[in-house]
Amino acid sequence: MGKSSNGRHISGEIYTLQELGVERINTDFDIVDFIDENSNLIGERSTAIINGIECEMSEVYFTYL
Repeated sequence: MGKSSNGRHISGEIYTLQELGVERINTDFDIVDFIDENSNLIGERSTAIINGIECEMSEVYFTYL
């Protein structure tokens, strides 16, 4: 993950997951198949532990209009 979000690597802007506080990523997932208010498909959902807090993460298939 870079600070500038420009797709180019600049020294000092790349972090490890550990540096960002990511302790665990659960690779098991539930299939959700839910359409959100923006017509995006939430396909799968799982969790990660970040700085001691369980966080939800989803795979989102964006709608292009």
